[in-house]
Amino acid sequence: HNLVVEAKESELTNELFRETESLLDFGTWNWIAATDTVKWTPGMYHLLGYDESDKSLPISNAFFMSHVREEHRKGLADCIMEAI
Repeated sequence: HNLVVEAKESELTNELFRETESLLDFGTWNWIAATDTVKWTPGMYHLLGYDESDKSLPISNAFFMSHVREEHRKGLADCIMEAI
């Protein structure tokens, strides 16, 4: 019974997060540096002008960084390296 309740709560939390992203026009991403695996939320795709269903996109840290203004790339890269 607890697993069903927890699954439902998790589903509701994820739905609320997606709705919040849409309403506030933001997105997030998760980067696993060791494998250069990046996962974007639907809001991230939206912010960068991509269709979430387009599986041909080379989603990676380098791909994300290519969307950052050139004058901000080094600073962001430094922040990321400091965080990891």
